[in-house]
Amino acid sequence: MYAPDFSLFFAAQKKIPHFMWNFNTKICDGVFTFDHITPTDKTAECWTRYAEKLGYKKVAFLVIRTQGAEVVQKALEAYKPKSVLEWTSVERFNPGERDFRITLMKIQETKPELLYVFSYDPELPIILRQMHEIGWKIPVTTITMFDMDSDNPMLEGSWYVGSDSPTIEYRKWYGDVFKKKNVPYGTGVYDDYMEMVYHTCENIGGAGKPTGEQISAKLRQIKNFKGSCGEMSINDKGIFETVPTLLTIKNGVVIPVEKP
Repeated sequence: MYAPDFSLFFAAQKKIPHFMWNFNTKICDGVFTFDHITPTDKTAECWTRYAEKLGYKKVAFLVIRTQGAEVVQKALEAYKPKSVLEWTSVERFNPGERDFRITLMKIQETKPELLYVFSYDPELPIILRQMHEIGWKIPVTTITMFDMDSDNPMLEGSWYVGSDSPTIEYRKWYGDVFKKKNVPYGTGVYDDYMEMVYHTCENIGGAGKPTGEQISAKLRQIKNFKGSCGEMSINDKGIFETVPTLLTIKNGVVIPVEKP
């Protein structure tokens, strides 16, 4: 799903549907390349409003240097003028870093009330462990990333905003069928894509195998599709937009907090 740019040109050249799961929606062409994502401006607004609702005044950010992290961070920055939150610090780190203690102490000195961490395994567990080692107790939050480490006991009780989050009904179905307490990150997205392609091909009609052009044309007509991540419709850029979801981790299980 996170494909290099050359695959977009290949899809267009060969006239075959190309499915992404990417925060960077600008690379969609609305013809053969499709994305399935919660718009970052919506997740930024949801996250900021809920932080304000909980009464936080000061927040610090610790963000990994990746394309996706930067897209989300820019959305948060764009919404910042509409917020009363004070950003005390924004620190970035490279993938593969292992010692965050000096950075954490530097952030701690700015006296935030909430720490936003955009990271994943292996850096996220290291950050959480080293926060404990330096004796810093502060609520941590994120957009999306805790989905991948929800069973980490140091995240117990944390809240965050989910992107492409499975519905309550899908979570229950998945748990009943596969006997898992959480839906693996991205499962709902892949499930939606497969369902859309299946139903699209079934409804094209005619003799023989449908062409890539026919499939793409049908996909561009999808409206009010009831998928694993909720109801969605494709926009003119080829993006299946989902809504942000407020989530929390309770007893190692990801559960919705409330509707944003």
